[in-house]
Amino acid sequence: MLFWRDTRGSAMPLMTLTVSLLIGAAAFVFDLSLWRADQKELQQVADLAAFASVPDYTPGNGVGTINFLLAEQAELLDPSGALSLSASEVSFNGGSALMITAARTSDSYFARIFGAQTQALSARAGIGLAGSGGAYGACVQTLAETPNTGSWDGNRFGVKIHNNATMSLTGCDLHSNATYTPLETWQTQRQSVYLDNGQLYARNLSMSGTYNQSNGGGNVLDVDSMTESVSPMSNPLVDFAPVATGPARVSPQDRVHGGGNDVTIEPGIYSNGILASNNNSVHMEAGVYYITGGDFRSKNGTAITMDEGVSVIMLSDGMFEVTDGSGVRNWIAPSEGETAGIAFWRSDADNCETSWGANKTAVFAGGADFQFDGILYFGDCDLVISNNAQITTYDKATYIIANSIEMTGNAGLYIDVNEPYGLAESWGGEATVGLVY
Repeated sequence: MLFWRDTRGSAMPLMTLTVSLLIGAAAFVFDLSLWRADQKELQQVADLAAFASVPDYTPGNGVGTINFLLAEQAELLDPSGALSLSASEVSFNGGSALMITAARTSDSYFARIFGAQTQALSARAGIGLAGSGGAYGACVQTLAETPNTGSWDGNRFGVKIHNNATMSLTGCDLHSNATYTPLETWQTQRQSVYLDNGQLYARNLSMSGTYNQSNGGGNVLDVDSMTESVSPMSNPLVDFAPVATGPARVSPQDRVHGGGNDVTIEPGIYSNGILASNNNSVHMEAGVYYITGGDFRSKNGTAITMDEGVSVIMLSDGMFEVTDGSGVRNWIAPSEGETAGIAFWRSDADNCETSWGANKTAVFAGGADFQFDGILYFGDCDLVISNNAQITTYDKATYIIANSIEMTGNAGLYIDVNEPYGLAESWGGEATVGLVY
């Protein structure tokens, strides 16, 4: 008997399987297109809910009230209860942001044949006051997570304001990347930010470690909100890499001898730095000044004046000092070009350590008077403002970025950010509402 060799009809099972697979694929393609449409709609719901929640959100104050309001809103949008809206506060680039999560299930149609009844969908939208530092814009920032400040381990800090010094930031924030917290109860000064007879005024204070102040009088902390133990903020100028261009110039200290002279210098490359001293008056014409050797110093009662639009770019391991009653006034950074928004920048590639292991410092001291618009970037160097030195914003915006900052001895730092420009245009100031996730 040969009937078992008869192959007629053997293609039918294969055809049935193929048709079933095609139908299944078509079903999932159809439902997938519906799920994608529902996902897009759900993302719009999350975005709109985030914007609607902003008036009820204060960074650092929790989200209990917002969650109650979101639950009411979700019921209005979908009485079936399939939609849920919830809020949480998250760390974002050194600040806080409000995270809204929208979730719902999307029905299946043809895919039900294969047991896929529904598909769970979710969407998120994070919102804050857009600018550097997430919810707010930081106009004063310290970069080092473990700066080697203080003569002993119990006295190390990211920002220290003491001996009647004042830091006043209008329209912007202070952020310290220092992760310091006290290791022992007696290490009260081992902090990310520390006040000891100091005054700090800012819109928001955020730090990667903890805050503390001395038990004595004279401390003033006046901020809208304070956040501790946040993620370190990224360096906003990490990708800035200028190259010296222009003619070689003779430094002012090499052009005159004695005191009481008026010297005008021009943009270009200065291999011996720029030094103004001995009551010589130095005027800097508009443009970019590249220091490839030596320091930038103003001391001994010297006055430095500038045309509008000056950047000083230090490509050496030199130091920045304004001391002994000297004045640098009306320093306004360029509004266009590679260095737009930058008044002073020091290369991170050049070591800030001294031969004895301490960190070099940028110094304003001895009654120094300094007025500027733009970014002062000291990178890996510590900044010390002391002995009645006064730093103020000229008109538009001021930003200071350093390894760490110490203020002491009646020093004052008065920053007002109302019109950021150049490289700082998106860093903050009078911040605007925007999605950050």
